[in-house]
Amino acid sequence: MLESTAAKQDQGLGLALSSFLSQQREAVLGEWTARLSGPPRALLQDVAQALYERLSERALHPGSPPESSGELPGPLLERLAEACDSGDLLAHLSQLRALLLRRLEEAGGPLPQDAAALRLGAAFDAELVALQGRFGRARARLGGALEAVVRAGAAPAGPREGLMALVRTLTEGTATVDWAAVHAVRESGVLATVAGAGGVGQLPGAFARQALQERRALEGAGAGCAALPVGTRMQLALPLVQQGQVLGVLQVGSRSAPALPSGVRRLVELAAEASGGLLARLALAERLARQAERAPDDARGDAGRGERGPPADRRGLDARGGAPAGGVAPDASGMHGGSALPGAGAQSGATGAGTGRAEPEDSLRRQQQLLLGLLVNAAPVALWAVDPQGTVLLSEGQALARIGLEPGEAVGRSAFEFARGKPTAQAALRRALQGGSGAYESSQDGRTHFTRYQPVRAPDGTLEQVVLVSVDITERRRAQEDAALLRMLVEQSSDGVIVVDRQGVLRICNQQAERQLGRAVRPLPAARWPEAYDILTPEGERAPLKDFALYRALKGESVRDARCRVRHPDGSVHTLVSDASPIRHPDGSLAGAVLTCRDETEREGLEAGLRESEERFRAVFEGAAIGIAITDMDGCFLRTNPALQRLLGYSDAELRSLRLKDMSTAQDLATERPLFQQLRTGQRETYQVERRYVAKGGEVGWCRLTVSLGHGSDARPRFIIGLVEDLAPHRRAEELERAAEFRERFMGILGHDLRNPLNAIALSGQRLLQQPLPAPQARSVHRITHSAERMGRMVSDLLDFARARLGSGLPIVRRWVDLGELARNAVDELCAAHPDCHAELRTEGDTWGWWDADRMAQVLSNLLGNARQYRAPGTGITLQLRGEGAEVRMAVSNQGGPIPPDLLPHLFDPFRRGSEGPGHAPAHGHNLGLGLFIVKQVVEAHGGSIEVRSSAEEGTAFLVRWPRNPPSHAH
Repeated sequence: MLESTAAKQDQGLGLALSSFLSQQREAVLGEWTARLSGPPRALLQDVAQALYERLSERALHPGSPPESSGELPGPLLERLAEACDSGDLLAHLSQLRALLLRRLEEAGGPLPQDAAALRLGAAFDAELVALQGRFGRARARLGGALEAVVRAGAAPAGPREGLMALVRTLTEGTATVDWAAVHAVRESGVLATVAGAGGVGQLPGAFARQALQERRALEGAGAGCAALPVGTRMQLALPLVQQGQVLGVLQVGSRSAPALPSGVRRLVELAAEASGGLLARLALAERLARQAERAPDDARGDAGRGERGPPADRRGLDARGGAPAGGVAPDASGMHGGSALPGAGAQSGATGAGTGRAEPEDSLRRQQQLLLGLLVNAAPVALWAVDPQGTVLLSEGQALARIGLEPGEAVGRSAFEFARGKPTAQAALRRALQGGSGAYESSQDGRTHFTRYQPVRAPDGTLEQVVLVSVDITERRRAQEDAALLRMLVEQSSDGVIVVDRQGVLRICNQQAERQLGRAVRPLPAARWPEAYDILTPEGERAPLKDFALYRALKGESVRDARCRVRHPDGSVHTLVSDASPIRHPDGSLAGAVLTCRDETEREGLEAGLRESEERFRAVFEGAAIGIAITDMDGCFLRTNPALQRLLGYSDAELRSLRLKDMSTAQDLATERPLFQQLRTGQRETYQVERRYVAKGGEVGWCRLTVSLGHGSDARPRFIIGLVEDLAPHRRAEELERAAEFRERFMGILGHDLRNPLNAIALSGQRLLQQPLPAPQARSVHRITHSAERMGRMVSDLLDFARARLGSGLPIVRRWVDLGELARNAVDELCAAHPDCHAELRTEGDTWGWWDADRMAQVLSNLLGNARQYRAPGTGITLQLRGEGAEVRMAVSNQGGPIPPDLLPHLFDPFRRGSEGPGHAPAHGHNLGLGLFIVKQVVEAHGGSIEVRSSAEEGTAFLVRWPRNPPSHAH
C-alpha cells in the first residue's frame, strides 16, 4: 500500500514537472537565448531545444538512462565541437539550469518545491554529463578521422586500398558525410568510380563532371540544386589536381545537413589532397601493368636476336655503378639479392632459344625486376625480402642510408639483427614470419619510418618469403605537424585570415574571417566576391572588384590598411581594415595571395564617441560663463578658457608662463594651504572658498574658487581643476537689492507715519470750512484740505506699494459686485470733478463677479484718471465692459499721442510716470508714479491680466481681463 502511494505521488510529481516544463518552455528558452552572444548562439539554441525535450521525458521517467530519449544529431555535435569548447558549453547550460530552478521556485502552486527542484536538478545534471560525454566523443571522432585520412594517404597497402580507406573514413569518421566517392579520369576522358562508400551518389553525375570541367570546388544544396541525388540535402565535388593535371573528382554528400561544418570541410579538403596523390600512384601502377602485359611480345623479339641475358657491361655493378657490397653482385635491375623478389626465380642462362615458354617468362621477369629496381632506387624507400627463417634475401633502396646501411649489405644476415632494441619491429617481424601481414611505425635517430609487411606464399600455400617496404615519413610527418600548427595558428589568430591560390580559389579561411564577413566563405570566382560578401566602399557604395585588397594582391601588389565595409545578413555594417600580399614560389612565380583583416567597427565607434566627447568638452570649456583653469600639481597653468582670460586680463599664452600663486594674495594662499593638503591626501574630494584675485593691472577682485584634482589612469593625482566665478556682479546685485529693500521699507514706514498727521489736517480743514470765514481765509482752508486729501492718496499708494513688494501682497476682500455699477460711479465722479472731460461707458452682457469692490474702484479711478491726463485736447474717454463666460473684459481708451515704445515694457514698474508731450497735462508733482503699478497688482491679485496697446492711429487702450472666480458656495 505504501509503495503504491509513493508510486502515485512520484507519478504525480513527474506529470506536474512535465506540465511546468511545457508551460515555461518559450519563456525560459527566450530569456536564456537573449543572454547568449557570438556565432555559437544558433547552435546552442538547437542544443537547448533538444535538451529541453529530454528533460520533459526524464521528468516522467526519472530512472531512464540519459540516452533513452535519443542522441543529439551528429552534425549538430560536430558543429558545436568546432564552435566552442566544453568549458563554454558547460557554462552556458549551467545558466539554463539556474534559470529553470529559479522559474520553478517562482511558480509556487501545488508543486512540492523541494522534491520538484531535486528531481529537476538531478535530471538536468544527468543529461548534462551525458551531453559532455557525447561532445567529447564528437571531438575525438573528428580528430581520429583526421589521423585516419593521413594514414590512408600513405596507402601502405596500395593506392586503390588507400582510396577505399579514405572514403570509408569520411563516411564512418564523421556524422555529416553520409556518402563519398572518388572518380578517376580515364584516357578516354570519361569519369570512372574507383572507390565509394555510403551507397548513394557513387556514380559520377553531371555535378562531378561540372567540377571537373571548371576545375574548382562546387557545392550544391537545397531545392535549387537539380543535381542532388535522391535523399541528399547537399553535395560537394572537389577536383583532384596533381602538378597542374586534373586526375579525378572527390564527391561527398550529406542526407542530414544543408552544409558541411568548417572542420569537416577541411577534413574533406585534406582527403582530396591525399586522393590526388593516390590517383597519381594508381595511374602509374596501371601504366606499369600495361607495359608488363606487352612484355611477352618484346621478349619474343629479344629471343630472335639472341639477347637473353642482361648486358655484360652492367653485370657486377650496384645501382650507383659501384662494386657490389658484401660480395653479392647486383643483377640487371641493379638490385642485390638476385631472385629474392616474388615471381623473380633464378635464371639458368642455359635455356635453349625458342623452346617452350621459358624465354618469354624469363623476359617478363627481367622486365618486372628492372622496373621494380628503378622504382626502389628512385624513391626514398627501403625494400626487404626475408626467408621463413628470418634471413635477409634482399635489401635495397635509398632509405637504407638513413639507418647506416648500403644496398645489399644486409643480405645473408638475420633480420632480427636490425630490429634489435625495437620491440615493435621485432613483434611485427615475428607476426610476418608466422604468415601475418600489417604495418607499424618506428623511430631511430630522430627519423620516423612506416613499414608495411606482407607474406609471399608458394602455390601450395607454404610461406616462401616475407616482403617489407619501409618508407621514411619523417619529412611528411613534420610537414603534417607544421601544417597542423599552421592551421591552429591561423584558427587562433585574432585577425581574419584568407588564403587563395593563383586562380583565386579559396584554400584557407579561419573562423575569425567568417565572423568578420558575417557568413561562410566559399570557393567562388573573384568576379563574384563583391556580390557574395556584400562588400562596400567606406562611403557605403558597392565596391568594385579592382579595389579589393585580395584581388590587388593576386595582381602582385602589396596592400596595407585598406578599408572597406561589409554588410552582414542581419543588416549591420562592419568596418574592416585589411593587409594583403602575394605569395610566391621560390622562383618568383605567383602561387596565390593571403589577406589578413580586422574588424574595427567597435574601435571606430569608440573613436567617434571620443571625438564627440572631446568636442562637447571643448564647447563647454570654451563657452563656459565662469573661468576654468587646469594646472599641474605645482600650480602652473596648462590650459585656461576665455572667461578666465577676460577676468584676469591675460591671454592664454601669458597665463601659461604664470602660476596660480601669481594671481593670489599671501593671506589667501595661507588660508588655502591646509585645504589643498587635505585634497591631495584624499581627506576631501573638493573645496570651495571665496577669495581675492589679482588681475593683470594689479586690480584686486573677489571670486568664488572651487578646486578638485584630476587623476591619471593609475589613479594618482595628475593635475588641478579650478572653477573661478567672479563675485563682482553678485555683490553689486546684492548691494542694489539691499538698497531697494531699504528704500521700500523706508517708504512704507514713512507712509504709515504720515497718515495720522494728514488725517488731523484734513479733519481740521473740514471743520473750519463748516464755519463762516472771510473769502480769502476760506480759499486758504480749501487749498489746505485739497492738498491734505491728495497727500492722503499718495500715502495710500505708498502703503499699497510696500504691501505688494515687502508683504504678502495686497489684501483682497471679495464679495459679489456689479462691475457695471462701479464703472458708472467712477465715470460720474470723473465728470463731476472735471466737467471739461467727456467720458462714455459701454456695457455688454453679465458684469457681475466675485471681486473686491474698493480695489476695483481704485483700478477704475487710476485708469480713468490716467486716460484723462494723457488724452488729446478736446477728445473724450471710452470705458467698455463685456461679459464673456467665466470672465469680464474691460477696456479704457483715449485718443492722444502714442506711448513711446521704449517706455511700454516698463509702464507698470513702480515710480514710473508718463513723459510730457503735446496734449499731455504735466505729470510732475501730481503723483509718485505708483498708480499703474498698483493697478497691475490689484488685477493680478484677482487672477486677471492687463496689457497696453498704443498707436498714433488708434490711440491708447488699457485692456483688463477680470476672472469671475465664483466660489463653490456662491449659490
